Amino acid sequence: MPPSTYAPNALQTVIIAWTGMDLTDFAGPVEVLSHARNDQRERLYNLTIAAETDESETSQNVSIHRHTGIEELVQNIDKYDVLILPGGGGFTADTVPDVPGLKNVMKAFTALQPRESNPRVLLTICAGVFFLAEAGLLVNKVATSHYFSLRDLQKLCDRHGETKIVRQHYVDVGDVGGTRVVVSGGITSGFDATLYLVEMQQGLGVAEKARAVLDAGWRREALPFGTF
Repeated sequence: MPPSTYAPNALQTVIIAWTGMDLTDFAGPVEVLSHARNDQRERLYNLTIAAETDESETSQNVSIHRHTGIEELVQNIDKYDVLILPGGGGFTADTVPDVPGLKNVMKAFTALQPRESNPRVLLTICAGVFFLAEAGLLVNKVATSHYFSLRDLQKLCDRHGETKIVRQHYVDVGDVGGTRVVVSGGITSGFDATLYLVEMQQGLGVAEKARAVLDAGWRREALPFGTF
């Protein structure tokens, strides 16, 4: 099968790989975005994998190879439209994995100037939201995570200010700096959140076509917006 072609205006998307992440947290958004296409069947998202080392191993012992390093990512952060942070197991209020360079990536991405249209989006999957909470980026926001982790997420957020933690498949947190933030619930909720991302950026029709190719249900949130 020939390689897929990309639309001229395909959104530049980067996903962070780190050792210990959950495979579905990583692969779910990649799968959804690969099926977001225009009427010419051109892909609408061009994916880059960034990591501190050449190879990252998931908790299921699957190795992921990077396209670029973290330092290079930070230096070229303004070329990206979407940043995705997978989660994994073992996150608590007191134990958030130390992913080298990730704080610099989040700081650089959220510091970019806001756009009037088609805003940049930061998407976290499952416990990936703990990275935002630890950095104090969820103050006065609403967020979610895997339902096993909601109490720990609340405890971590409370150290920085007021955050409302809810049990949902995904939440549109709103703007953090110049970036729109979307967070998802547990593992397969990443499919739902990524379809919402596609709907937000490409329209409902493109998202529905991607869902149909996946042959999956889409658990849409009636009130996905994370505002008090």
